[in-house]
Amino acid sequence: MLCTHAKQNPDLRLSIFTWILLLAYFVLLANITALLLIDGDVCAFAGVAILIPFATVLVVSQYRSTYFAHRKSTQTSITLLSLISCLFLIGSISTSYQRISLGLPVAWISEALPLLSVAIVAFSVVWIKTKRVDHLDNQSRIKFSSRELIVCFIGLMVLALGIPYFLNSMPRNFGENVSVNQSPSIFPAQATEISYCRDNRGTFAGEFTIDETGFRKWVNSGIGSLESQAAKVPIESISKPVKIRRYPSLSEKLQGEEQITLSEGLQYLWHFEDQNVQAVFDQTKDRAYCYINSH
Repeated sequence: MLCTHAKQNPDLRLSIFTWILLLAYFVLLANITALLLIDGDVCAFAGVAILIPFATVLVVSQYRSTYFAHRKSTQTSITLLSLISCLFLIGSISTSYQRISLGLPVAWISEALPLLSVAIVAFSVVWIKTKRVDHLDNQSRIKFSSRELIVCFIGLMVLALGIPYFLNSMPRNFGENVSVNQSPSIFPAQATEISYCRDNRGTFAGEFTIDETGFRKWVNSGIGSLESQAAKVPIESISKPVKIRRYPSLSEKLQGEEQITLSEGLQYLWHFEDQNVQAVFDQTKDRAYCYINSH
């Protein structure tokens, strides 16, 4: 890493933040690499990879600002962190407002507080750096110290450990007869013999073995989108034959019947314009099926 000559001891608060930012950056790189390796998922890779240039500029400018008192880098990091603070604050407010407007409880732990915390931390760092920026200069010279060697070593270690971890923990775009630990988080903990597929547009279909009580709890816990949850559609008994698409219909790599028809059992069905969330339960086989197109 190219750096400027240090003129003062770095602020401890900024040092801690910088190292956290470095670790987050290397984890992001490991995650993006794993996305590319999993089933050649170019679409998912491209969606996350656009963050790399932004994240790289932020990390380098933050590092140079903290340890080498470089004014231009400090100004750059202030600008980027201010943007991050605003975006996460808006995200926290908008997600909470959306839930409130739909009559749903605010998800403080999983959504609002994490976003708000990032916004507050970023703003705090901006405030600290703003008070220091006028005392810095732009004089620089190339220097590579032991600290940079440590950064490189940590980066390589995070990549070496992180890529295999994400490869093992990320669910593939499809799976057949897998456990709940190998599946997307949408499935309930007691589900077994899980098969599923998600296409490039995000449409999802899956099926699994579960008892009727578990199926009811799973549906009532909220599946699909916020809009489908807010609609509070009840589970109904199937009174006439019902069709539902199965996971093989979403990929040419999979074989099997693309839809099934049930004449008895339970059904949950929500639809709005071109969005729909459907879940059915075959009481004779204790088998649940779902098809979600809520985007």
